[in-house]
Amino acid sequence: WVRMGIHAELGDPPTIAAATLGYLERMQWLASLAQIEVTRLEADGQLEQAMELMLDMAILGRMMADRQLFDEVSWGMDTMQTAMLRIRDIAYIDATNDGELTGAYFKSVVERIDLTGMFRLDRVRMPLGDRIGADQLAGRVFDRSGQPDEAVFATSMAELASTSRPLRLFAEAGRWQSAMSGHASSRETNTKIAGLFNDWSLRWDADIFDPTFRTPTEYEKLDRQQYALAAEVVPNLGRLFVMRRELETELVGTRVALAIRALSKEAGGMPTSLALARPRYIDDLGVDPYNPARAAGNRPELRFFVPERDTVGGRLHEMNVIPRGRTNFSVRLGSEEFVLYSLGGNEFDDRATIVSNNGLELSGDYLIWPPVLSLLRDYLEDTGDSE
Repeated sequence: WVRMGIHAELGDPPTIAAATLGYLERMQWLASLAQIEVTRLEADGQLEQAMELMLDMAILGRMMADRQLFDEVSWGMDTMQTAMLRIRDIAYIDATNDGELTGAYFKSVVERIDLTGMFRLDRVRMPLGDRIGADQLAGRVFDRSGQPDEAVFATSMAELASTSRPLRLFAEAGRWQSAMSGHASSRETNTKIAGLFNDWSLRWDADIFDPTFRTPTEYEKLDRQQYALAAEVVPNLGRLFVMRRELETELVGTRVALAIRALSKEAGGMPTSLALARPRYIDDLGVDPYNPARAAGNRPELRFFVPERDTVGGRLHEMNVIPRGRTNFSVRLGSEEFVLYSLGGNEFDDRATIVSNNGLELSGDYLIWPPVLSLLRDYLEDTGDSE
């Protein structure tokens, strides 16, 4: 493992905060190769095998989400989210090409995306490794008086800051030498590190609509000069809250979307409401993670309609799609498709006129079906930009 560079390198002396997770890069290679293989399987019409591969990737991501460093947990959540999106994309290809995936198979996938078992997100705990690493480093770089140790502080922090960029070591040493004079004491630094993680810990188990989430986190209020050590070594675990909410939406939405596909396959048409999919194709329709009505103990479902059939005047439904990292584009949908969406980051029903798959997007809804990935691919193919 060391020869291949896939171990966790802690440096000399060993420091958790400076850990280089060589294996994580190879995990990303694996995830990329899995996506390439899914594309090949889709092209060959082997949609069931493609979906099985993405279910395996989702399980791998779930396992990674139980690890103890921010980088590992965020990788796991992102992998699960991407797998769910790709599973819906495979179902979309099946729908548009009159594929051979059966209602029974879709039902089996819904059952395997078990929100009370393997994919129960409240079992994912907040990672503690980064706090241990910060405490470990803080215990090394202060002298007995509690002030930054002139012989250790600047050197240790410079080595840490330049781990992936060794040529910056001298520049970093100068920066940390300057930071010493105004840095907080050992006691203040330890108290601040504890405060950062205690704040996140309280939020981790709180309902997302708790008033606590309407106030800035301790990390957002951090004085990055006085507490430069904490700012350098403590990652922003607040990003995990965003990822967890998006992932919950992806898991709930994928189950419902596949249940609708199963029902429409066997019934030969679109259902008039989500309730018709229950209990034969799905045991629980779940709750929209972005719907503020859930704050009162309600269980608001995702929004669902069929264009033309359910739109005023029987018109086609036009939506503006905001894909991640891409230019916006518009699509028009007819009765051959259904629309399934969450209220999204603005927590307001925009009737899927503006859609994305980004929980931080403060305009429009979080689109589940048709998948944003599928719509983007169709758009690029239509405009000749698919290469």
